[in-house]
Amino acid sequence: MATAHLFILHFHREKPLNNTKQILLIEDNQGDVILIKEALSDMDEVIDLIISEDGFDAKNQLNLLYVNNKLPDLIILDLICQR
Repeated sequence: MATAHLFILHFHREKPLNNTKQILLIEDNQGDVILIKEALSDMDEVIDLIISEDGFDAKNQLNLLYVNNKLPDLIILDLICQR
């Protein structure tokens, strides 16, 4: 069984007026996506989860979020994505 490697990067920025936390998940394994969704659903926070299946899509998502001044509070990255 392969070991999952995760790299977590946290952006420091001004807090939004609402308490919604935005997380960008970069993961190509749907089973892992389901596990992370289940883990996050147990939290008391309101979470906006953005899912990218590869690095190219994640880069595009980050560019779009940056242009709109809405960088995620947290990025969870699978370091062994296919692309």
